[in-house]
Parts: sequence; structure tokens; C-alpha cells
Amino acid sequence: MVTEVQKNNNVRKSWSSESAFIASMAAAAVGLGNLWRFPYIMGENGGGAFVVAYLLALIIVVFPIMVLEVAAGRMAQGNTIATYRKINRFGAFYGWMVVLITMAITSYYLVITGWTLGYATHATGNNLQDFNDFTDGYNSLWFFILVTLLAATVLIRGG
Repeated sequence: MVTEVQKNNNVRKSWSSESAFIASMAAAAVGLGNLWRFPYIMGENGGGAFVVAYLLALIIVVFPIMVLEVAAGRMAQGNTIATYRKINRFGAFYGWMVVLITMAITSYYLVITGWTLGYATHATGNNLQDFNDFTDGYNSLWFFILVTLLAATVLIRGG
């Protein structure tokens, strides 16, 4: 999805296509939490009326912020910290906060992905356990490490 582009003797990463960029932004906007929690929250909060309010919030709040972040990144042509530093002298602090929050959220999803991979692995091996029994001990840690290494490998290779 990401390719290297040479500009003014500097090599920087760039999206391979507009559709790859749009797919990535859509995935970031929707998120994993929306996939597993959305049906439950919709049922608890009024069904169709909740969907209308949810879509309005996406259009009015989320989409403009996403466009603003993309525009700022394109303008600054730097990483998160450098981009916010160019906006304001205290922006580097905010940029570091964004990086730290992203790391915290990513660790949360890596744990859940590790649980999913581990539980699926045990289930296909006909070793289906209660989830509480599965998460006792070091099962969660080993699958978290495995998923983290797999994700790091994909990122390092530019996937």
C-alpha cells in the first residue's frame, strides 16, 4: 500500500494509490470497537434513531477532524511530532501525547488480537476451553508477543 517516492533527493513514503489511502482512512475511522460494540449499543439505544445520530456525529465531527489531520500532515510532510511542532511551539508536546495514546490503543488491540488468535488456534486443535481458563496463566502473554511480532514484521516490510 505504501511506496517510496523521491522528491528533492529525499526519499519519503507515499500511498500506492488513492483507493489504498481511502481504505486505510475508512478502517481507521470505523475501528474494531465499532464492529463488535455497534450492534449492541444500537439495540440498547433506540435502533434506527441511534444510527441516524451516529452517522451525523461521524459526518459532523469525525470526518472534518480526519480531513484536518490529513491536510496538516501533507502540509508539514513530517511525522506526527514534527507536524504539530510546526503548528505551535508547544505542539511537540501534543504530538508526543498523540503518539503515546496511539501506542496505548494499539497495545489494547494487540491483546485482543492475541486472544482471538490463541483462542482460534486452540479451537481448531480441538482444545476448546472456557475463555477465563484460556486467559489464565501465560497464554495471553505468548499470543500478545506473537501478534506484536507479526505486526512489527508487516510494518517493517512496508506492508
